[in-house]
Amino acid sequence: MNGGRETAKAAFFSLLLIFSAGCLRPSEQTILLNTPPVVTSILVEGTEGDVTITFTVEDADEDSVSLLIEYQGGSRGSVFVSPTLLGNTVGLPPGTHSVLWQSARDEAGIRAADYRIRITPFDTEAGLPKLSEPFFLDNNTPPSVISVAVDGVFGDIELSFTILDTEGDRSTLTLEYRGGAQGENFTLPTFEYEDETIDEETLAEGLLPGRYTVIWHSRIDEPDQQGDDFEFRISASDGKAGDPVLSKKFSLFPGISIDGSVGDLLFDDQHQTLYLTNIDRGRVEAFHLVGDHLEAGRTFEVLSLPSGLAQTPDRNRLYVCNRGSTRISVIDLVSETVREISVPEEEGDENRPDHIAISGNVALFSTTFSGTGQRGTIRRLDLATERITPLSGIDAVTESTLLSSAGPFVLIAPRNDPEGNLYLYRTAEETLISSGGAVTGIGNIRAITVAPDASLLYVANEARATAEAGITGLNPNLERLLQIPIDTFAVVFDPNGRIAYAATFDPESRIGAVTKLDNGRPTGIQTSIGLERAVREDGLRITSDGRFLIALLTKTRNPGKDEIILLPPPQE
Repeated sequence: MNGGRETAKAAFFSLLLIFSAGCLRPSEQTILLNTPPVVTSILVEGTEGDVTITFTVEDADEDSVSLLIEYQGGSRGSVFVSPTLLGNTVGLPPGTHSVLWQSARDEAGIRAADYRIRITPFDTEAGLPKLSEPFFLDNNTPPSVISVAVDGVFGDIELSFTILDTEGDRSTLTLEYRGGAQGENFTLPTFEYEDETIDEETLAEGLLPGRYTVIWHSRIDEPDQQGDDFEFRISASDGKAGDPVLSKKFSLFPGISIDGSVGDLLFDDQHQTLYLTNIDRGRVEAFHLVGDHLEAGRTFEVLSLPSGLAQTPDRNRLYVCNRGSTRISVIDLVSETVREISVPEEEGDENRPDHIAISGNVALFSTTFSGTGQRGTIRRLDLATERITPLSGIDAVTESTLLSSAGPFVLIAPRNDPEGNLYLYRTAEETLISSGGAVTGIGNIRAITVAPDASLLYVANEARATAEAGITGLNPNLERLLQIPIDTFAVVFDPNGRIAYAATFDPESRIGAVTKLDNGRPTGIQTSIGLERAVREDGLRITSDGRFLIALLTKTRNPGKDEIILLPPPQE
């Protein structure tokens, strides 16, 4: 086929010569002696896209010269073909000239080092073709990395991303991180691919376009697990490097994963221990606060579906409501033994204990009705005699009634009551105060908390048809003092009582956070807890020294194991 092209070109030049000679007078035809033009040099500049071809042509007769420019190599192999050119190649005077080769149009996606340019000059006859030296062109489209997502706030962090490549080439990756102890310098993390079939050989060969997830073992590289300025940088190359891509910044906190669903949690400031009920495993688990981390302690086996949890003022006993039974477990932390107290049955209620709070020598606990889960009662437990009696003055309460204690009283809040009924039990006087649902702005309660000095109560409610979501501040007489316009799932007072912290979630950014409240006003100061992470309803506690918030987290998408993190309180 190439020979046919050469024959055609020779015939073309012969016809051109005959035509030119035929235009001369007979006397001139006998003395015509033409010297064909010569290309003396070819220079190719550029390695991709528009490539400049500079050449010098000489003609002894000073004739105008036309050129046939061709290339070989890359996708064309050894065959010479015409390129897509910008510039004039016809009727040129002898000298140095340039044309532009739009190589990306002819050799899209190709990278090769065997390209050559061939230029054949002619005037009335063809000169000899001139070949350039071999040169390199890279019109490969580099790979790109998109849809970078980080999932996790401690321990093993998932980093997911998508590799795109127009030509379907394999890519090698460079993965780096910065932040925390590493500061502004990027460094290589300790990680592995979630897909176990991706081994060293595969990585050396390169990854095909697709979606990938790597697991960063952050505790190895960042043992302190502290910082809100972490980010990943990913670079992909298939021989040509694509632009590096940064993830969104994310935070790391000391934390633990719970193998099961958490019912309730409390922090024992005397023993610096976090206790929680594991509903799925039927046990109470202890985690000791050591420095800035939680370390697993012992577990106490209790009964079915442990939910509510409370501790006596002397910190020696835990009381556990077992929602799957009609008994309360009592854990003696000194002897490390467990026993049960039976809840007597009442007509119309099987008396399955649910939530509990202790004030002085009295515990109040709610019960949930077996089968429907929609009604129950409040019971009073005398811790000295362990005698259980109904608490009069409260109508049937809804499931998951919240109880919170501080000093001389217990606040009782039926969580799903649309009327927002609240009750306050004064332990010493054994009296009960009711709001009667008349406190404006309360309904569908999410969380409650009481200031350490018992002078102020915060009740967080979700939005309703008649009220915006927010926090209502009450005095111990259940009289409304203030309204805080913040949509929160959990709220807790700082030990000094003036400051409080509220957990929020932004549905647009999908990021959870904890916001600082000062004297009932949002300060705008907050700490992010990560993408697709939110504090669970009533899932915020604080250490007695105010050093850490203890946040019970849930994933807002693809929920998995419950997580608990130690969160430094938001600061300016």
